[in-house]
Amino acid sequence: MNAMLLQSCPGCIEASSPTLFEGFLWGLAIMMSMPFVLLLVVGGGLFYARRQELRQAVERLLTEDRDGSSAGRPGAAQKRGT
Repeated sequence: MNAMLLQSCPGCIEASSPTLFEGFLWGLAIMMSMPFVLLLVVGGGLFYARRQELRQAVERLLTEDRDGSSAGRPGAAQKRGT
C-alpha cells in the first residue's frame, strides 16, 4: 500500500526515478497532440484529394479545347456556328 501512495505523488515519482517522470511527460505530450495531428492528416488528405480533382478537371477542359471537342459544354456548338 505504501508503494501505491508513493506513485500517486509527482514529486515522489521524480525522486524515485527521474526517467519515469520524463516518460510520463512525453506520454502526456504525445496524447495531447494526437487529436491535432489526426486533424492535420485527415484535413491534408481531403485538401490533396480536392486539388487533384480540380487539376484533372482543368486538364480535361484543356484537352477538350485543344482537340476542338465541344462535348460537355452546352452552347459551345452554337457559338461556333454563328
